Amino acid sequence: MKKLSIFCLMLLGLLLSTGCSSSDDALTELTIIRSNLDFDAGGGMGSVQLRSNGEVSAMVEADWCRTVSITGDMITVSVDINTGYESRSTQLAITDDSGTRQTTIYQQGAVLISKTNFFHVTNEKGEVPIELFSNLPIEITIPDVAKN
Repeated sequence: MKKLSIFCLMLLGLLLSTGCSSSDDALTELTIIRSNLDFDAGGGMGSVQLRSNGEVSAMVEADWCRTVSITGDMITVSVDINTGYESRSTQLAITDDSGTRQTTIYQQGAVLISKTNFFHVTNEKGEVPIELFSNLPIEITIPDVAKN
């Protein structure tokens, strides 16, 4: 019993010596809490939620992506439509007085799939069924001269 009491006193002393400190270093460090920066080919708006005690700035070096706003603990970015086949990514650099953090902005490439392997078009008026799938809106334009 005496050994248990001594152990408990030593443990209490250890806890008191390593307890709270007067500095809040953990609160002054720039921290990315959550990011929503994974886009389909259509682009759109995304955001990064962060924690910082200083003034925040953000920079991205891609012409297809830009910082829209920095308000409070939120950074909003805008991503343009990606009509290319390749996916793309870039880094968003977020800076405050304590340092810089980076997070990745990712965007899928455009996809167009034709479920029709072969079709034949003549000069005769008629219909040509073509089944398409895309992760972007599909628009088919027939010139006026060809509509008859």
